[in-house]
Amino acid sequence: MFHLAHQLHLRGWVSNGVDGVHTEVSGNEASLRQFEQMLRQSPPARAVVTSVTRQSVGKSDLKAFEIIESNGSGTPNLLLTPDFAICEPCKNDLRDANNRRSGYAFTTCLQCGPRYSIIKGLPYDRPLTTMASFIMCPACETEYRSPEDRRFFSQTNSCPHCAIQLTLRDAKGVSLQTHTTAVVSETARLLKQGNIIAVKGIGGYLLLVDARNARAIQELRHRKNRPTKPFAVLFPSVEQAAACVEIRDAEREELESPESPIVLLRLRREAVTPAMQLIAPGLDRLGVMMPYAPLLLLLAETFDGPLVATSANISGSPIFFRDQD
Repeated sequence: MFHLAHQLHLRGWVSNGVDGVHTEVSGNEASLRQFEQMLRQSPPARAVVTSVTRQSVGKSDLKAFEIIESNGSGTPNLLLTPDFAICEPCKNDLRDANNRRSGYAFTTCLQCGPRYSIIKGLPYDRPLTTMASFIMCPACETEYRSPEDRRFFSQTNSCPHCAIQLTLRDAKGVSLQTHTTAVVSETARLLKQGNIIAVKGIGGYLLLVDARNARAIQELRHRKNRPTKPFAVLFPSVEQAAACVEIRDAEREELESPESPIVLLRLRREAVTPAMQLIAPGLDRLGVMMPYAPLLLLLAETFDGPLVATSANISGSPIFFRDQD
């Protein structure tokens, strides 16, 4: 909305509220009509316009269009923003050795990252999320304030200089590694040895095991008391998944979408191994998912193979998301 207003040379402001986005715009009639039409027909990425209320106000003396402080008063009445899978530009940041976010497990931008899972109140602003205690470094603050940056007003913005701490712990809670590269490489090594790893992800804990290791899968079933219910499998990429399952264009689109759902796909005959039969007993289809968070992407690409990924919850229990759980 900020960029559209500047593009149309409108003056005014925009602000988050507990009942949606509020904006006041001033300009010539043609530009105002175009502003409303474009918001309805081509809303910003990840935005959903459910309704628009318009009214005339007095003449504004603002000389530009700006983002002003959110208004937390009133009765909440809006859709909560869901979590979004890591976007392609952020994947590129992760993989670029010369980028300051290279290998950073909590890389996000305005188009991706957690929303619903971190919100504590409305409107959706950093002080009302679990990011409130993380103070942005000068470089992140500059990105946050720069209209041309894709992290402009990104509430989850952080980098290795103002980092969220990543820690690898053993079964007793003892810290083994705290450096991201070491955590990821050691976790991949433990997975290849057949260990079950609990990963704190967006929205709760995931249990990961090597999807090619029948013994590890059987142990996971025993511990979860889940004798036959199918597991989903996390692949590093659609290309690697295609060696195991048949993927049509529409299914690929779903796998690579911002929602990043689990997609049920037909198993290739040559992929039906003893381990795969333990993952989806008696079925000819497999639930496939892509790494939706930067940490999962780093783990999957370092492991370089399929991983069983299942909720750490005991059947029928609430979601485990606190460390003490």
